[in-house]
Amino acid sequence: MVPISTFYNMKTHIFIFFSLLLLQNANSQCKLVIVQRGAKSELMNELKILNYQDVPPTRINDSTLEFTYYPTEPKYLYILLDPKKHGDSNINFNWKSRIWIAPEIKRRKLIINYSNKTIEIPNINVENKTLHEWDSICQLMGEKNKDSEEIYIVTSYIKTHPDSYLSLWFFTHSHMLYLESTDKKLALFNQLNPALDLYPEYHQIKADLSGARKYPNAGDAFKEFTLTDVKGRKFNSAAIKNKWILLHFWSNGCGPCVHEMDSIVSYYKTLDTSKIAFISLALDNSRANWQKAATTRKIIWTNLWESDGFYGDLCLNYNIPAMPFFVLFNSEKKLVVMQDGSDAMDVTIKSYLSKVK
Repeated sequence: MVPISTFYNMKTHIFIFFSLLLLQNANSQCKLVIVQRGAKSELMNELKILNYQDVPPTRINDSTLEFTYYPTEPKYLYILLDPKKHGDSNINFNWKSRIWIAPEIKRRKLIINYSNKTIEIPNINVENKTLHEWDSICQLMGEKNKDSEEIYIVTSYIKTHPDSYLSLWFFTHSHMLYLESTDKKLALFNQLNPALDLYPEYHQIKADLSGARKYPNAGDAFKEFTLTDVKGRKFNSAAIKNKWILLHFWSNGCGPCVHEMDSIVSYYKTLDTSKIAFISLALDNSRANWQKAATTRKIIWTNLWESDGFYGDLCLNYNIPAMPFFVLFNSEKKLVVMQDGSDAMDVTIKSYLSKVK
C-alpha cells in the first residue's frame, strides 16, 4: 500500500493523467481496472478520469471502472490527487506519482481506498521493492540526487540491456544522457540491438547522432532517389531532365494536407508539365492504407510512397519537420525555396512557378 499522502494531499477528486500518448496498436490491447473502496468523504465526488485517446472508460459496477488502451511502447500513468494543481508547473512528478504500463502487461489493477487513504497496485510491493522493471529503474533514478549517479544508472542499464526498449527510451527521455557529448551518445547507441529499429525513435536518434539529418540551403543540389508509385512501379528521379521540380511531402493522416488536395489538383491542371515536374511523396505509415485512401486517388501527377516516413533519406536530407511541406528546385536541379504549411502553395510556391518559361 502507498499512502495517498505520499503523492499529494487529497482535496476533491482523483485524476489519472495518461502521459506519452501513442498511436493505437490493435495487437497490444491492454486493460486497466480501477477499483474504488471504502467510504468517500462528503467532499469526494465520483472518480473522474482524463480520457485516453478520447475513449471513455467502461463502468463495470458502482465501484469499478475498466479502461482499454493500445500502447505500442511502455508508458506511465500519473496519479494526480488535486485537480486545482493539474496545470501547476511547479508539480514535481516522481516515481511515487506514476505507474508504468508496458505492452506485455495485458491487465493491470489500481485500487483506491478512501477509508485509509491508500492506493494499491497489486503485484507491486513498494516497501519490498518487488517492482516491475520500469517501476524499479524509475524509483532508483528518483532516489538519486546527484547527476553523476543518474547518468551511471542510465548508461549501465543500456550497456546491460541492449535489447530493451527502455534502453532506447532513455535516449529521448533522460535529461542527463541528453547533456552528454554526441560521441558518447553515439557510442552508447551503437551498443543497442539493431532489431530495435522497428521503433520510430530508433531512426530519429540514429539520424540525429550520425549526422544523417541535413539542413539545406538555397543552391544545394537535388538528391536523386528511387521510390515506387501507387501502382507499385519504380520511379527514378534521375529521369527528370531540364525541368523545375516540386517535391510535396504529405500524408492522409495530415488534416491540412487532405483539406488542400482539391485546390492543388486544380492548380496542377494549369501547369506546363513540359517544364515542371510535380512529385508528391506520401509519409503514410501503411502502404496499403495509402494506396486505397480517397485523397491518394485524387492525385493525377507522380504519386510516391516513402516507407520510412520522416526518417527516410529524403526527409532527413531536407530536414522535413512537418506536413504539408514543399521543396522547389530549378531546371538545373538546384534548391530554390522550401516552405511548410497549408498556405505554402499560395504564399510562396505559385509565385516562383509563375515565372517558369
